[in-house]
Amino acid sequence: MDKKKYTGRIRNKTILVFIVVFIGINSAVHLQKMNRVNEEKLKATYTAEATVRRIEAQLNKYLSKSDLLKQIIESGSTISDEHFTELSGFMMADDDVIDAIELAKDGTVSSMYPLTGNEEAMGLDILIDPERKISATIAKDSGEYTIAGPFHLVQGGDGALLFDPVYVKDEDGQEKFWGFTILVIDWEKFIGEVQLEKLEEASYHYQVWKKNPATGKKVTIAQCEKPVLDNALEVACEVPNDTWYFEICPKEGWYSRSQLWMNTLSGALLAVLIAMLYWQRGMRSYKEARYAEEIKKSAEEAKAANTAKTGFLSRMSHDIRTPLNGIIGLLKIDAKHPDDREQVDKNRGKMLVAANHLLALINDVLQMSKLESGEMVLAHEVVNLKELSLDILTIMEQRAAEAGVNIEYDRTSDKLELPYVYASALHVRQIFLNVYGNCVKYNQVGGKVKTRLENLGVKDGIVTYRCIISDTGRGMSQEFLKHIFEPFAQEHTDARSVYNGTGLGMAIVNTLVHKMNGTIEVSSTEGKGSTFIITLPFEVAQETKKVESLPAEETSSICGLNLLLAEDNELNAEIAEVLLKDEGARITLVKDGQQAFNAFARSKPGTFDAILMDIMMPNMDGITATKRIRAMNRQDAKNIPIIAMTANAFDEDARRCMEAGMNAHLPKPFQMEKVIETIAEFCKNK
Repeated sequence: MDKKKYTGRIRNKTILVFIVVFIGINSAVHLQKMNRVNEEKLKATYTAEATVRRIEAQLNKYLSKSDLLKQIIESGSTISDEHFTELSGFMMADDDVIDAIELAKDGTVSSMYPLTGNEEAMGLDILIDPERKISATIAKDSGEYTIAGPFHLVQGGDGALLFDPVYVKDEDGQEKFWGFTILVIDWEKFIGEVQLEKLEEASYHYQVWKKNPATGKKVTIAQCEKPVLDNALEVACEVPNDTWYFEICPKEGWYSRSQLWMNTLSGALLAVLIAMLYWQRGMRSYKEARYAEEIKKSAEEAKAANTAKTGFLSRMSHDIRTPLNGIIGLLKIDAKHPDDREQVDKNRGKMLVAANHLLALINDVLQMSKLESGEMVLAHEVVNLKELSLDILTIMEQRAAEAGVNIEYDRTSDKLELPYVYASALHVRQIFLNVYGNCVKYNQVGGKVKTRLENLGVKDGIVTYRCIISDTGRGMSQEFLKHIFEPFAQEHTDARSVYNGTGLGMAIVNTLVHKMNGTIEVSSTEGKGSTFIITLPFEVAQETKKVESLPAEETSSICGLNLLLAEDNELNAEIAEVLLKDEGARITLVKDGQQAFNAFARSKPGTFDAILMDIMMPNMDGITATKRIRAMNRQDAKNIPIIAMTANAFDEDARRCMEAGMNAHLPKPFQMEKVIETIAEFCKNK
């Protein structure tokens, strides 16, 4: 734009405005005032409505969390305390707005997560509590969720309660009130999440309020620091069983009175002022348009996130219910035919398959959650890629043989110039086992899986390897290839019916590869097969001496060993105790870390050959107990093997155990052969 022409155009307009103002100052001022007020109210209306939509989207997001528990209860399933704790912990893992999750059977709080700090709420009958009964009764009678509060909670602090009524069918098929699922919401964090502070940044005063259901009086939900709401615009926000009112107005009012006085004083000054305001209004309109766009985008993102969360929970519900239904059904069959040993043995095998699928599903979901949150830290250890690749191929050759598939390996690639690198062997193995597993699973009898490994060179101490894996399977459509790395993506859904996959494997592979600064490419043709190209850079390491393991016959027995077992879960303790006693070991059982420490401290040196320690226990956890034992002033406290047997199964959990002074980490559900081998090995070397 030509600056001279632009300034000339502005000058001419200013002169014209000057003349017009002198001729019709009164009408012009009045017209400008009315237009400005209408314009500001239109903008404020749009801003308020967009904010209301964002609040509604956030409420629906939290409702989707309680719906998982609601669906499980309404399906007729019983939620154990352990299951409730696991589900609640998972739902709250990525959300700090929810302070607690409750179950209130018949209206009385019967389950709480987390329990610590919320004990005062246990046993509270919300249908008779003065502050909660009206909202709870409304939710019960309407069948829709209701927001109660914010108010002071019985367990301390301020918050709001989301009551979601649950109805189950009785024997006659009639719906019967079961109780509530309740979300305890940190109201201050919730208000922060919907980003009301941006309204102040856009020069607005605001207040959100509702009527007290008991008294009808105005209750302020949220407001700006110093609200001045003269002639404010009011927008109603309809939520289930309630109405919230949103009041908004510009900080400077709908129209500046000082401007009116200045306009009446001088036509010349008014002309100059209008020109300046024109420029300022243009900039302000630009900023407000950008802000409105951001609000709209934020609302759409919140809606999309809510949809994705709902889809995730739906798929999780399906994948959990399918094997659970199989296990429950087989148990019922066994109960009716207890004397049919052949059938019982077959059913136990089927239940083991279903249980292993559930375990794989939980492991995949937890790992995916860790990866997406950035909490997972990859190990940095010396790895022999040649040995690792042979281990992977050995595992897959066995699986392939069972499926009637042949694995062909380019043996020229065995001659790796730099086999020793720094990497996480566990996660490298996981990447390739997942890829190979898909190549075998979706192949055909007599099909092939070909592998070629290439060295792309070394630069600045980094060696890059490319692995090309191709199969002759059924292949994938081009449409599915666009979504192959998305969680729960599965083109051939028939595999899910027999517990063949969770749909998370390739998503995990993709995330791990990129976390290792690598790349993965996939090409496929339906009916002909697929090709995976994985490129990974590694830091070159020096060769390390291989530690020779003891002969199997010398490390496979724990007969006669005196073991101290710390396990708070009665069922897990019973299983471990029986299995270990069957191997000839003597067991001293304690229920927490404090008891484990006391038992060891009271024992004579050499009494116990090893300690099997759970991690998450009441009174004192396994990590603390281990540190206290290692700190004792006796020689056997330094040397006694302490082995973690825990459901905390991630690498970082194992690393915490090692840092605390433990000798090994065995994840639950444990393999008895591995447990015996580990105990025997460390007791041998003690």
